[in-house]
Amino acid sequence: MAYTPNDFKNDVLKEIEKGYAPVRIAEFAQGIYEELDVDSSTEFFYRIQGVMMMEMGPEFVMTETQLRNYLDKIVEDLSED
Repeated sequence: MAYTPNDFKNDVLKEIEKGYAPVRIAEFAQGIYEELDVDSSTEFFYRIQGVMMMEMGPEFVMTETQLRNYLDKIVEDLSED
């Protein structure tokens, strides 16, 4: 079964439940990306990369609320009907 945007959201939410640490969550998202070997030309990759970027510096960090909203938006935008 293919890894879906909803799977990504659920996995990241589980990581958030361990405590909100943007760099750790970014590294977690990168691990998912590397495990899946996601096609870098897909919108899903770009959205995962948005989470991965939080480790690049404070200007890329999302608050927990922003990240939760971002994850909801990924599912909303990319889920197949």
